[in-house]
Amino acid sequence: MLREMSVVVTGASGFLGKRVVEALRIRSVNVYPVARTLEAGIFHVENYDQAPLADVLIHLAEDPNRARVNAAGTEYEKEVLRTLAVLLNKGYKTVVYASSALLYGDRCVARHGVNDPVEVVDTYTNVKRQAELAVLRHERGVVVRLANLYGPGMSGTNVVSKILGQLDSASPMQVWDDSPIRDVLWVEDAAAGIVNIALHAEKSGIFNLGSGEGTSIAALAQLAMKLSGQESRTLEVTNPGNGSSVLVLDIDQTTRIWGWQPRVTLHEGLSKLIENGSHV
Repeated sequence: MLREMSVVVTGASGFLGKRVVEALRIRSVNVYPVARTLEAGIFHVENYDQAPLADVLIHLAEDPNRARVNAAGTEYEKEVLRTLAVLLNKGYKTVVYASSALLYGDRCVARHGVNDPVEVVDTYTNVKRQAELAVLRHERGVVVRLANLYGPGMSGTNVVSKILGQLDSASPMQVWDDSPIRDVLWVEDAAAGIVNIALHAEKSGIFNLGSGEGTSIAALAQLAMKLSGQESRTLEVTNPGNGSSVLVLDIDQTTRIWGWQPRVTLHEGLSKLIENGSHV
């Protein structure tokens, strides 16, 4: 059955997109990777509304950088939503949209479930929310709200990247603020969850993809130093906060319905990155 299914993945050359394409190919699914970059094996488009029709669309092609999106403003918002509207009208049987846990805000210490209120506070969160609503109007439109992803090839602006990038220095480990608590998820676990949902979704809905556990920036930095044999190294906070920023996802529903759960712990993930020199 899966061999007969066709799946389009937009943003296929990106950090998450590459893993989603790999996960689909492992399952012998007929996959069409789509990107605006010129790469071998990828269907090149000038704009994502040119993506071909298939049974399933996994739409990952949005800028994940919040600051950059906010700087782009309404023009970015209009283009993203216009492109999505065209894609939704193409006739895909199932559409999976990659949204963000940032919609929950960071003011609640409890794990966030999908029925929690959302906070639209800037262009980035407004785009995500408007796109979610459009996708959920599709008969089989699925929204996945993603935690902070990390793994090989992650952006240099990722907090994990910034920490690992300092492991070759003898100076104190520096972080902007060590108090925020975040949910971090290995990128291949996220890809596995998206693929599982995309291939079996029968109706619309929202699902969280995260570790379900909160880790402070301080704990993250200390673990990285411990795993690299730098336990005695000091941690320097350059702009300490008030410790009130928390964002952790409740993944119980995702596990119950889809049988998905993270396989790579933070300890294992950081160990892999350090051992493979991914912090260099």
